[in-house]
Amino acid sequence: MSGDTDMSERLLYADRLVRISLRGPARDPRKTPHHLGFPLGTADPLLAVVGEIDVSNCEALSRVLAGCRVAGGHVTVDTSRITFIDLAGLRALLMPALPASQRWVRLRNVTPYQQRLLRLIGWFYELNPEPDSATPQTAP
Repeated sequence: MSGDTDMSERLLYADRLVRISLRGPARDPRKTPHHLGFPLGTADPLLAVVGEIDVSNCEALSRVLAGCRVAGGHVTVDTSRITFIDLAGLRALLMPALPASQRWVRLRNVTPYQQRLLRLIGWFYELNPEPDSATPQTAP
């Protein structure tokens, strides 16, 4: 855990299946402008999701995601420790009803299982593009 010494976590939601925490720099919120106890800055909020996401807790995930969004920015979700996710959970994370340019959740550490599931339902290539990916590329 040598790289995590400057990071702290704040538990935002937990039930019998999943824990959702906000990760951020360990700084004194009394001395720095903050949101949810973490300093405001240029980095997107990072959520760590551990466990199972299904129809029973996807609404809570959606509320947590919306609550972490700062000034219309993005929220990054580390999916590496999600052990199960159903279609309701995927909808909460990927917001497929919105055009790709309006989606504000970014996924990090997508596992091979999650990639396979996303490919099976046709959403893998719709994952949130990097901001510059919409710019037309010129041929060399």
